[in-house]
Amino acid sequence: MADENNGNPYEQYPQTPHPEDQPGYGQSPYQGYQAPYGATGGYGAPAGNPGQPGVRETGTGTVDVMKAVAWAFRATFKNWTVWILGALAFFAAIVVVSMAISIATVASSGREAAANPLLSLLSGLLGMAVSLVFYNAAIRQLDRQKIAWGDFFRGMNAGPLIGFLLLNAVLGLLIMSLAELVTTGSVQTLTGAEPSTNWEDLSRLLLGQLGATLISLLIAPLMVFIPYYLADRRAGFVDAIRLGISAGARNYGKLLLAMFLMGLVGALAVIVTLGLGVLVVLPAVILTYAHLYRQAPGFELPVEQRAS
Repeated sequence: MADENNGNPYEQYPQTPHPEDQPGYGQSPYQGYQAPYGATGGYGAPAGNPGQPGVRETGTGTVDVMKAVAWAFRATFKNWTVWILGALAFFAAIVVVSMAISIATVASSGREAAANPLLSLLSGLLGMAVSLVFYNAAIRQLDRQKIAWGDFFRGMNAGPLIGFLLLNAVLGLLIMSLAELVTTGSVQTLTGAEPSTNWEDLSRLLLGQLGATLISLLIAPLMVFIPYYLADRRAGFVDAIRLGISAGARNYGKLLLAMFLMGLVGALAVIVTLGLGVLVVLPAVILTYAHLYRQAPGFELPVEQRAS
């Protein structure tokens, strides 16, 4: 089986009857040598000039943020019926379910639903589900110019991805709790205690939340590639963490700056469009990081449509 999977010990996406979906479609049959995981050489990179039609370009080991952003927006708009309408559908589902639980909670107990831990838990689970399907579709988009709604779910490496998302959620909770403990002397995030109305206490709580946000931002470049390794089935759970952190560390400065600028520009776009911009910004950001993920270890980059 090693020959069939080009040396990749992990399960590949199921084969499809469409020749254009095959990994070798349009490529030269003479392949370059296989680079080991984490190396900057191409992962099964085909021989030849990457500028020639039908030949996959590979990453250099150093991320090119503008190249990734440009591709991400092109892919989002070329597949708008999947990405933009998909984002709309998932957000609508979250809103409907959240409103239903809020109404049911208020009707049954008379308490504000926003304070109900069940609502927070469900919102977190729905957010995790959206992350799962978007990571999966982003990997599909890297290897084909057109995707369908089924690509949100097809071939999903669900178990490891769920494990990582849970680990990431726990890490975020610990960071928030530690920041609150340092600034306020208590941990309201974990205890669910009612926030103080004292201005000094509120200021300390806000300072703790800002500190947690800053710590999360500093850690984010080391974590951003891990779910893509898992969704792409390039590594197992532990190896994906190791390789993702390594790739992020090599490009830490560029990734940190990109995250800050994309977050700022994305927030402004959402505000200016009265929230509608999130339907474009969300898939574009996920696709940007997917492209950067393929660049960092020297994996194959997306096939671009070239004029004949």
